[in-house]
Amino acid sequence: MIRSGKKKELSGENPFSNFVRADIPGRFNELDVLMRQEDWLQASAQSEEIIPPYEVLIHPSSACNLACAWCIGDHVPIIAKSGSLINLVDASKTAEETLPNILSNVQNMESLIQGILDYKKKVSFLKNGKMVEREFGINTISFSGLIGEPLSSKASVLKAMNMAVESGKRVGIFTNGVLMDQRVIDVFSRIDYVHLSLDASTADVYGWLKFGDAKKGEDRFHKAVENLSKLVSKRNGDPSSSLRVNTSFILYPENYSQVYDAAKLVKEIGVDCFRVKTDNSGSRVLSPSQVLECKALLDKIEQDLVDEDFDFIRIHTFDRGVDFDRNFSKCRITDMMAAVGSDGCLYPCNYHPRPGGHNYGSAVANSFSDIWEGELRLSMKCGMPKICPDVCDPFKTRSNALLERFDSISYEVGQEKAFGYVKALSEELNIER
Repeated sequence: MIRSGKKKELSGENPFSNFVRADIPGRFNELDVLMRQEDWLQASAQSEEIIPPYEVLIHPSSACNLACAWCIGDHVPIIAKSGSLINLVDASKTAEETLPNILSNVQNMESLIQGILDYKKKVSFLKNGKMVEREFGINTISFSGLIGEPLSSKASVLKAMNMAVESGKRVGIFTNGVLMDQRVIDVFSRIDYVHLSLDASTADVYGWLKFGDAKKGEDRFHKAVENLSKLVSKRNGDPSSSLRVNTSFILYPENYSQVYDAAKLVKEIGVDCFRVKTDNSGSRVLSPSQVLECKALLDKIEQDLVDEDFDFIRIHTFDRGVDFDRNFSKCRITDMMAAVGSDGCLYPCNYHPRPGGHNYGSAVANSFSDIWEGELRLSMKCGMPKICPDVCDPFKTRSNALLERFDSISYEVGQEKAFGYVKALSEELNIER
């Protein structure tokens, strides 16, 4: 079980204390990057070798069966300025052009996944005073979308998941759950996590916010809830399944009052975790009075619903500070987490895939390793975050600030002592590996 995210007061003596969200557990915490990827960071710092990323996030499709009001692709254009000229690189569903769905083709997806599975590299580095050699490869493969629903490319996603699971990879997906069927549920029961975005407790609010029409969207709410229940039942009936079922709720002025009822609904279904987020784009934040009401409901979730079988995590803060402020000079997490658009091309991160966006080349037409180690990626990453959207993924924002701090501390006291501070803070926060 992941502990519920409750605010902790840190001693302040650790040089990383002010660079970590103390109320977020496990893999959701930026400190987990340093804890889990210690060998990656040490090898990267000591070797001239280019090391595979530890995770690849794939967008299988640019098509979606819903029209969520907060769709991040609709709200984070890249604004490129050249003198007095401003070029908008759009990723929204309403743009004149969207990325082609190359990965909807099963053979194309199979080629991509095989390239990911084949990418391994042995690197020697100094650890605890001794030279060690380790083979690095991609550990986690996840499926999501900037504007698209992954299951819009259902056949290719299921093929990819089966390949990844059989190769021992950690596999997960972010989905609205509406397009799930029994075949999907059977495959999902074999992976590591499913994250389903529900965002409401009633069909009318769901329909309005996630389909643009309260009445026409109601059936999609009922289908998502039904599919969620079927998935949990399948998982619970399979002793070999290690699937973790998570749900999320994005707070909007129109739905925040339903957050407690939504948490209660999914707990009764039997999900493992309920995560609350704010609107990443910042376009629809709660008013001060709504924040107060919402905080009371969130506290009530923590008091009434959290137990050994049900976790609750406040992924974002209301003040939008540490989650969204770019307190770093360059993007380091881009070397550790790769992103693939629906066109099969590698991009700097999961907020970049869009027509005309910066990419490194096709990992379908070429091997994943060739694109990852190509000169284009190496030169382009030097321009980040200048070439990025104004808004970053909050986890990556916090991770980049922490990684920059880690580089600074490592320069001052050495990497091994810096990792000692990291481990001490991890123990203080009780962050599980």
